[in-house]
Amino acid sequence: MLVVDELRRMSAPGGKVFISVPFGREQRHDWFQQFTSAMVASIVERFQGTAASIRYYSYTRAGWQISNSTDCERSQYFDFHLEGRKRNSDLAAAARAVACLELTK
Repeated sequence: MLVVDELRRMSAPGGKVFISVPFGREQRHDWFQQFTSAMVASIVERFQGTAASIRYYSYTRAGWQISNSTDCERSQYFDFHLEGRKRNSDLAAAARAVACLELTK
């Protein structure tokens, strides 16, 4: 959470910080993690801003679609480093859902 602390420190009063993270089932990979609802909430809480907005998007065969946390929470990341370059039925190249946060200091 040091990153969140630093983003808050560097922001001017009323300034906005935009963060996007892979979202769904908790998954920890060698070089990143996929965030759950609780993890996203902890970012918002840690930032201690005056306003927060979260939008969720899910990936489908038709492309990225606006979604909600409930529909995205079971999403699993497709890690081609582990799974190879095989094709998935949904054609996902990586994240199947993302949470996009807009935090106002």
